[in-house]
Amino acid sequence: MGIDDDLPKSVLVVLVLLAVLISVLGTFTVLHEMQKYKPATVYVDGSSATGRVSLEVQNPNRGVHGKISLNLEKSGGN
Repeated sequence: MGIDDDLPKSVLVVLVLLAVLISVLGTFTVLHEMQKYKPATVYVDGSSATGRVSLEVQNPNRGVHGKISLNLEKSGGN
């Protein structure tokens, strides 16, 4: 086999079958693991709330510098 020769078709078929098998097994593994977890319970006390999310990035060309804040406030005061 020289440098310009292609791989034999049998090798390509084996590689494609391995890729499909790994993909299917990975999908079933993830689905099986997801069944172990229950969805998070959302607690609502009946009152409405307002929120504000802000993202501030400073000097994005010099590195990662930023600030993220999340403020939740009950409507109608404390």
